Amino acid sequence: LDELTARSFDEPHKFDNSFAQDAIASHPISGGQLFCHAPAALVPPSLLRCLADLLPVKHFKSDAFFPKMFAPEAVEDVAGKFITSGLGVCSHNKMFKRHDRKSQKRRALSFLVKACTLLLQLALASNIVLPVRTLGRGRNGDAVPSGRAKKISVELKSLVERGGKEKSRVIVQTSEQPKSELKRRLRGAGEDFQAFNGFAADVDANELKELAERDDVVWVSPDRETHSTAVEDGNDAQSSDNNQLATTVKAESTKPSPILNGAGIGIAILDTGVDAHAFSRIENQTTSINSLSSIAQADLQPSRVVASVNFVRSEQTTADLNGHGTMIASLAAGSARDGSAGGIAPGANIINVRVLDAKGVGTTSDAIRGIEWTIQNRERYRVRVLNVSFGASSTESFMNDPLCRAVEKAVAAGLVVVTSAGNHGTDEQGRTVYGSITSPGNDPLAITVGSVNTHATPARSDDTVTNFSSRGPTRGSRTDAATGARVYDNVIKPDLVAPGNRLIGMIPTNGAYLTEEYPQLEVAPGWMQLSGTSMSAGLVSGAAALLLQRNPGLTAPMVRAILQWSAQPIARTSIFAQGAGLLNIDAAINLAGAIRRNASSLSVGVPLLDGHLPAPVMQIGGEEVRLSRVLTAGGCHVFGGDELFRTMQLVYRPEVLWYANRLYKTGMIIEIQKDQTKSDTNFVFTPGVLLLDDAVRANNQTLDGDLTSSGSMLTQGITVSEGITISEGITISEGITISEGVTVSEGITLSEIIALDYSSSGALLYGEP
Repeated sequence: LDELTARSFDEPHKFDNSFAQDAIASHPISGGQLFCHAPAALVPPSLLRCLADLLPVKHFKSDAFFPKMFAPEAVEDVAGKFITSGLGVCSHNKMFKRHDRKSQKRRALSFLVKACTLLLQLALASNIVLPVRTLGRGRNGDAVPSGRAKKISVELKSLVERGGKEKSRVIVQTSEQPKSELKRRLRGAGEDFQAFNGFAADVDANELKELAERDDVVWVSPDRETHSTAVEDGNDAQSSDNNQLATTVKAESTKPSPILNGAGIGIAILDTGVDAHAFSRIENQTTSINSLSSIAQADLQPSRVVASVNFVRSEQTTADLNGHGTMIASLAAGSARDGSAGGIAPGANIINVRVLDAKGVGTTSDAIRGIEWTIQNRERYRVRVLNVSFGASSTESFMNDPLCRAVEKAVAAGLVVVTSAGNHGTDEQGRTVYGSITSPGNDPLAITVGSVNTHATPARSDDTVTNFSSRGPTRGSRTDAATGARVYDNVIKPDLVAPGNRLIGMIPTNGAYLTEEYPQLEVAPGWMQLSGTSMSAGLVSGAAALLLQRNPGLTAPMVRAILQWSAQPIARTSIFAQGAGLLNIDAAINLAGAIRRNASSLSVGVPLLDGHLPAPVMQIGGEEVRLSRVLTAGGCHVFGGDELFRTMQLVYRPEVLWYANRLYKTGMIIEIQKDQTKSDTNFVFTPGVLLLDDAVRANNQTLDGDLTSSGSMLTQGITVSEGITISEGITISEGITISEGVTVSEGITLSEIIALDYSSSGALLYGEP
């Protein structure tokens, strides 16, 4: 636009539609995209008239709005000159009177500013992509920092301060596809990422400084280690929570019928690997898993592990040398054997994406490569669910965290991403820690799962959140561009909880690092017992497969909303510990079945139901179970009521992320100001949805009682609120004790490693009683 403006001043006699069209054709404004930049010069009316003809904006509603955009003295008979069809062609005749050049430029600039505002609004309504640069997300959704000095994550600042030639592996995010010149300057620069513009490389302090000075570099993060989120348990199998899974977790509707078993759904397990032999269909289902290696090949049916790929650079194998990945896969989709209840979706296929090594350790860049491969091959293997039972420490906002960026790409591609919350619910002194969610569980689009102790009983009423389960809110942070202040994400996490204490799963047929190092974990031949949010995530991944089999038209955000809305609130438990509550597959399946099969193609505000919503209270195992009927959205808000599923909501679109009163859609950002309302367009949530922030806050951050009876009903579809905080009178601060043994973590300082970092802590070593 700047170039067109300059040329229009230089050669005004040549500037007509043909001249502008040729110029626009040489710029990236085609294909339904419009690049909005601040003009370096004032734009003359001749250019404005041509742009009005040529820009690909649909359906100007002009009579009511456009006349207000021009100064009255500069307009003659504007009303009616804009039509509401085609490309929004406008009549040029008598649009502007002749004025002196200075007055004309001033009015033209005023028009341009207002026109850009309108175009942003029109773009959201008509699905036009407007890539704009702004804090947090820029062109094509790329992270944009607030200044050169703030392009480096907190963990890398010490490297810069130390100086020297010590190399560190980093992930560089760039504004556009990385330039070959940049990559040649850095040692060990890998291939470009596909989930976002960037690459991994080894850099020293001086090279890191140079990266921060470059205009095409927007953020640099350490290539952090990733660790599986499990804690070992050496107790007897008879105390296992698995004995109660059939009653407390597995859907009643799946027990008598083999039809709803996840068949046709692929679950990608990003982990230490999955033993393919353990998932072979055996004609004799009573065969012990530890004898699989001696079974004649003719007795085995093709394995449900339909694909295996390795991204661990130090180990060239797809086998599970650790045991963690096979354990998670068996909880999600294992077959019933040796009297065990089996996994949640025993008919689902497994896609083995190995990103952790024999000791359960990997890197962020390897995990990103694994996510990218899954996205690329999702249709080939019918992958609908992606399980990420590992975490990385991160003090970054999810908006800059590269692992979160990859997860968002996966969700936009249609994958349900289930992540573990982490196992940092207590510190070394045994105090409860809030703010300890790991990456990528800190991303709003991920389904983040905490852990529950069922106390080895069939009753759900005595279930409690385990002490080790990480609590929210998320504590990644970024720097405010205007004030320089540190701004925390404070996303409500986890999303829900599921059993994760003393669960039993398969051991790889050729043995594993875990049982070799800790033989007490093997509780029976071919079976071991583990605790942790990794296990909980595996159960929820199986549940997601059942929902997608029941209704293939569900989007990933719909699956998250269904799991939250149908969850059972745990009494006297903070929303930052349990999210919406305990996994309730029966209610979730019923709700999924009531939603229209073409839900993914519906427009916002269109009726969503094709059946009846589940009753607010249901019977499970002889107990009355109340549904939460709430979901979290926008980072720190809680919504409730039946209206959430009566009509299609904007947040159910997989390409949409709403956070902190800003709406992100395929690289576009539109800020929703406080107290702003739209009577003609329903943004975020449709009228009738209940905003429950105040109700939850007044309820001491719990979901006890029927909160929907005291919620405030949305009438205009715009939600504005400060959201939920930890509790009244308590400010989240950096790692200090805030009340009665409760602490708030500054980012994550504890590792996720499953090796016994806290061997002195019985709760982490042996789970909970």
